[in-house]
Amino acid sequence: MSSLIESEHHFNQRCAEVGLTPTTINALNRLDLKSLARLGYSVGQPGQPLPEATLASWLESNFGHATVGEHSALKRLIFEGQTLILAELKEQVTHPDRQTAKPVPAAERQRRMEILKARLVGLHVSESLEPGHALLDLAAKMEQENQIQFIPPEKCVSRLHEVMNVKTPTKIVELEASRLVVKEESAGLEQPASSALQLQDALRRRGLALVFAQSCSWGSYEKYVCKLFGHLARDPPPGMARCSVSQLAEADRQCWVRLIQMGISPRKRPDGTYPLDEELAKVLESYEVSFTLQPRLAKDAPSKRSGRGSGSDKKRQHVDNHTGHGKQKFLKPGGGKGAGREPRLPKEFVAAGAVGTTPDGSEICFGYSLNKCTAKDCKRAHVCAKCFGAHPLKEHK
Repeated sequence: MSSLIESEHHFNQRCAEVGLTPTTINALNRLDLKSLARLGYSVGQPGQPLPEATLASWLESNFGHATVGEHSALKRLIFEGQTLILAELKEQVTHPDRQTAKPVPAAERQRRMEILKARLVGLHVSESLEPGHALLDLAAKMEQENQIQFIPPEKCVSRLHEVMNVKTPTKIVELEASRLVVKEESAGLEQPASSALQLQDALRRRGLALVFAQSCSWGSYEKYVCKLFGHLARDPPPGMARCSVSQLAEADRQCWVRLIQMGISPRKRPDGTYPLDEELAKVLESYEVSFTLQPRLAKDAPSKRSGRGSGSDKKRQHVDNHTGHGKQKFLKPGGGKGAGREPRLPKEFVAAGAVGTTPDGSEICFGYSLNKCTAKDCKRAHVCAKCFGAHPLKEHK
């Protein structure tokens, strides 16, 4: 990924901003001076005084057709390029381990996104699917450092979420060269990725960011996502539950852990291929990742705890044991009279293998799960009774 001094798109934008004509810009391209870094070293050396006679001779020999104003603009660009080169070298020396992702130049980001959207025909890269600028910066940093990193799904924010949830940066005081320096530090945004659709969109946004940073191709990454989510449609063995969204998220994390352990490079090879394209599908089939996707035991309805009375747990009764009249709306796991019995579950819950409480012990609202709750201030948890997501049980997939 190009930095500010290496970006060709940023260089062309600066040339137009300082007033160079298309003829002069084409002359720079013919000389292969397509970035501020190349222009800064084309005449003189950064950090050393540039003799006026040397600069005038260089301008006259290469841009004799240019006006005095364009010569002045070229001098400005040369000075700007040399200054930025020295600033970047100083940053590398004084802060070699700085972990903050450098923002991609605006012109470079805009041009690359335009090319990306035009190339991915049939994919609507906008709204919830368009990666946020922070995500693009993380992917660019990974490619620039040539060191693969795991970007969690919640960090894969969309551009829409980024714009709608702008946070004011906090100011911190640091000690640099015996001086107190006030700097701004912005907290990273996070976007929920608890449901299957949210997780899929997050992983696809991460894939678009990696394609933007030229770390992998879209075809291979989309194949990886489709194969991962294919486990949701796999029929489990009897007595086992379907693969959950949390298992998919854990499998994705294990994939990137394996890639980090293998030392896979996130950069494109000279022949145009990507190491990530070859390894993504392989790590998904590895033993460590496959283990996290194995079907787990289905959660049965809560069983009757021991009490003073006697009862039979051989079968669930459909007859009200208290009155003996009619059919009972809720199924209970036992017929004893002992104290400490678990809450009875609706038959829809039993058929779906759902539970009546959340992992922290809160009672789940049966009416919400069955789309029947009308209470304005319901005190029970309005979550899915199977995966604890923010949707009713009837909408569980």
